[in-house]
Amino acid sequence: MKGCVLLSLTCAALLGARVPLSAQQYVPGVTWRQASPESQGVASKPLIEMLQYIRQHRLPVHDIMIVRHGYLVFEASFYPYNPEWPHDLASVTKSVTSILTGIAIDQGLIKSPQQTVGSLLPQYADRLDSSQKSAITIRDLLTMTSGLDCKLEDGEKALKDMQQSSDWAAFALSLRLVDEPGSRFSYCSPNLHLLSVILTTQARQSELNFARRNLFLPLQIRDATWGADPQGRNTGWGGLHLKPRDMAKLGYLYLQAGQWGSHQVVSSAWTQASVQPLVPVRTGVAYGYNWWINTEHTPPIFEAEGRGGQRIVVIRDKDSVITFLGGGVDTDELAPFLLRALSADQSLPPNPAAQKQLKTLLKAAREAPPPRTFHAAGPTTALSGKTLIFEQNPMRLESMTFHFDRTESLALTIGLEGKIYTIPVGSKGRSIISSTGPFGLPFAAQGGWDQGGRFILDLDTLANINHYTIRIDVNAERPFLIIDETTGELHEYRLAARFKAD
Repeated sequence: MKGCVLLSLTCAALLGARVPLSAQQYVPGVTWRQASPESQGVASKPLIEMLQYIRQHRLPVHDIMIVRHGYLVFEASFYPYNPEWPHDLASVTKSVTSILTGIAIDQGLIKSPQQTVGSLLPQYADRLDSSQKSAITIRDLLTMTSGLDCKLEDGEKALKDMQQSSDWAAFALSLRLVDEPGSRFSYCSPNLHLLSVILTTQARQSELNFARRNLFLPLQIRDATWGADPQGRNTGWGGLHLKPRDMAKLGYLYLQAGQWGSHQVVSSAWTQASVQPLVPVRTGVAYGYNWWINTEHTPPIFEAEGRGGQRIVVIRDKDSVITFLGGGVDTDELAPFLLRALSADQSLPPNPAAQKQLKTLLKAAREAPPPRTFHAAGPTTALSGKTLIFEQNPMRLESMTFHFDRTESLALTIGLEGKIYTIPVGSKGRSIISSTGPFGLPFAAQGGWDQGGRFILDLDTLANINHYTIRIDVNAERPFLIIDETTGELHEYRLAARFKAD
């Protein structure tokens, strides 16, 4: 079939060809083999309904993939996300740190999950101010039972405070012990930074380099970036960036009990132990070694989850991996569609009509939605060249300079997390994608004036998850911003500002 244009289905898939189900283990290389949904027992109709639902409700989904029997049978990417951009995995990173901990134990760098923090981090002995704190184990860190007070009820305030400190590991170890280690589940991201520091110390290399050599290299994952603390130690709780097709490989590795072709990347004993319901969280949900366990499904479904809609779902009885990337979506809304799509246990008859409709919807998902309407008038030229300076804030936004020479040509230069970025701003209801941003990944921005004379900035960090709506009021006696963020990190947050003196 000459000229077959692929979105997420192969030409064979579009023709309705069946691909036999294979019990023989397959592992992808740089790319995945592909097949039609029906050939692998996945129904297209619920996938069509899911895409229609996402578009109708304008859900901030970035990417969805389904791998079944080792075939990529469905991939949808949504405007303006590009699947070639490595995406922040948020707390899915915790599950990657868990895998790397298992590899370190396999290699003898860590003795066992029962080894204590005190024995592994002697350089921080002065912060281990009690025998109980010294006795916190690797298992306690992995299962969120360290007993450290991470102030989860305040939105993980301890994590935010840790990031403002000069030594994040020292800060984490100085947290108050409120429970006996191993006794109670309490979600705590600093636990995972301690694991990263332990891996770095024991392997004598960064967690990222350890991952590249022992996990990413055998899986042929080539584009990975990872944030780090002031000492250069990677953030074990979040901030790992991977492309969606590489993200799916991590779930597939666990579907194959840690084996990748002829290579045992991480021991099957570790993969099995990791996804046991070791600690109860709430009815129907338990926690393993940084994996969430759905105990209401038989056998249990296990998942890696991160804020904003980042998710790897492994469904063993369906021989399937599902991945999600998003900018503030509740992926539970989409689960019913996907479970219906996976209901068959054998291949289905070809459905060329459904596959044609699926192709049309996948193409539409990559296109821009209808433009947003803004009020045309505003003090554009009066603001041009002026700079706002901000007080300390959770967004870590330091400054904003306006370049409003003409209504048709808007741009902002922002100081963010100690770096400067110039961002073009779409002024006709459509975003413009910048050339760079944090981790070398772009922003998408659009803006305009509301009827009250406030500038409304829609700033989407895309693969870096956060999507901000910022109302900028420069008419008040003292200028200020009101910031909302789609993942819930900020809601009606008022940020005071001042104009920089000329």
